Amino acid sequence: MAAHLLLLQQFPLLNSLPVSTLQQLAPEALLRTFNKREMVLAKGPTSPYLGFLLAGDGRGAGLHAGRT
Repeated sequence: MAAHLLLLQQFPLLNSLPVSTLQQLAPEALLRTFNKREMVLAKGPTSPYLGFLLAGDGRGAGLHAGRT
């Protein structure tokens, strides 16, 4: 699901950007839901993505090497 402009404006990192810039970003931003304890980020190469925590307390959030 695409992120709404008003949602993006809630983040301090983004709220100083002009509305026209946020309007360009909004269609590219996606809302994703993850299960509890599901790996969201993996240690390794640099990711081209930026993530924001919208719900939860972030406890246990850290980078863990994926098992192969």
